Amino acid sequence: MQGGEIGWDPISLYKVMGLDAKVFGLYLLLVLGFSLSRSVQLGRKLWLFFRDRRGSSHQRNLGAADLLATRALANKLACANDLSEESRETFLEIVDGARSRFDYLWDQSAAKVAVMKNLSILTLILSGLMLSYDVMKIIAISPIPVCGDCSGGPAELLLPFVFGLAVSAVLYAFSSLFAGTLARRRAEWNLFVANANNQHKD
Repeated sequence: MQGGEIGWDPISLYKVMGLDAKVFGLYLLLVLGFSLSRSVQLGRKLWLFFRDRRGSSHQRNLGAADLLATRALANKLACANDLSEESRETFLEIVDGARSRFDYLWDQSAAKVAVMKNLSILTLILSGLMLSYDVMKIIAISPIPVCGDCSGGPAELLLPFVFGLAVSAVLYAFSSLFAGTLARRRAEWNLFVANANNQHKD
């Protein structure tokens, strides 16, 4: 350490941050926590929702059509042909009954993805507003910005903007991942229904 330089310290930076920056930091934490919990829920529905355990309480509580719809959303259509053996309905009746349930589950998941994508855009806009507000404050105080020790000036100024960009990028990455997965599930479901209709026609 030369000349008494102090390294980057998040605690000391938090103490000198203004109220607006602290509120924005709290917003970032809340949005990130909300999006992570939504991501876990969507991940369970799209990849881990259905574990094929015979006779589980989850299976007993679902009808054959509901079970087929949840399997379709979780990419488990390969083990769907045995549903007619566990139900009094024919396979085509089960598929017809599962259509509305699948549409509901898919629309519900798509709405959650849309909220995450909108939050990422909102976070990006708020990050830009925070930076603009801080720049306006500096210009109002001193028309000629002086950068003597940048560790306490521009670095602190850019901190909320950088964190906002990081959270926005994480939210947009999650929403893009889930949107692509939902699009593939819809295409696989449409193909499955078309094949079922062709194979089980009288």
